[in-house]
Amino acid sequence: MSTAPAPSNGVRHADEFQPPTPASRTRTIYVIRHGARADWEPSSSAQLSWQSPTGHSHDPPLSKTGRAQSRDLARFLAREGILDTHPAVLVSPYSRCWQTIAPALAPYGHAIAIGVEPGIREWHSREFIEDPEVEKLCRVFAADHNEAAQAAVLDSDDEENDPKAVFKDHEYWQQSVRVDGAWRALVVPSRELAEGHDSQLRGETEDELHFRAVQFVRELLGNEEVWARSDTVVLVTHAATAIALGRAIVGHRRARIHCATASTSKYVEGDDGQWKCQWNGRYDYLRSGAVRDWTFHTDTAETTVSVRACSPRAR
Repeated sequence: MSTAPAPSNGVRHADEFQPPTPASRTRTIYVIRHGARADWEPSSSAQLSWQSPTGHSHDPPLSKTGRAQSRDLARFLAREGILDTHPAVLVSPYSRCWQTIAPALAPYGHAIAIGVEPGIREWHSREFIEDPEVEKLCRVFAADHNEAAQAAVLDSDDEENDPKAVFKDHEYWQQSVRVDGAWRALVVPSRELAEGHDSQLRGETEDELHFRAVQFVRELLGNEEVWARSDTVVLVTHAATAIALGRAIVGHRRARIHCATASTSKYVEGDDGQWKCQWNGRYDYLRSGAVRDWTFHTDTAETTVSVRACSPRAR
């Protein structure tokens, strides 16, 4: 399996990408955004009390709301039977994404191994600079996920309002999740973007993020190993990345994609080889309702189009 680095220049738009013609099968991609983060809690004490499971300053765990959302998501995925075929589950290398999917994977034991995929990591824009250390995080998770992921969600809904309750012993994680140590990243974001000497050149532009998503979708759809497991793939990612991935899948740069925390979008390949969005940021299973339905600041009703109206032929 090849690794495709995302370039820092020569950016193309997502609507230039045409997915390859499919075989005689129906493939489905679910894109899930992580649950609410601990550093979003309104309580100042909660914000100060959270600890990162990885020790990374920009890797907050799920909040109490996020943990409740992860349980609601698990019940929903079980009801829909989405994980019953043991699909490929690819997760961004951030704790909040791992914790969001962990309860859903728990009933399957080690039957489903998740792949750490930096190609669907957080968007680090040039306006909001973070130090992602993606490769370091991937090595930590893949080498010993039991040590790295102490912050699995609790089983009970009757959780005390204590930020430290997010931490539990290693046993839960060990029983819930198996990391695919043989997984090779489909796309590795350029280190030049994350570690540029000029701070003004660090991070990704909006166009560069969309191009990264195009590259990832191209690699994913052409990866025989992934689709040999199941006709379904599950991606657990972040808001901006989820929007960019959805646009790359349907083939339209300005598709209006919704992505509240712990919401799920469903994309299905048609007989004509075109991908269509069946669920656009679905959240009806969340008792919290829609929380933080994020959008790019450049997206407005005038600059975006309904995802249901999107198809390469319609552009």
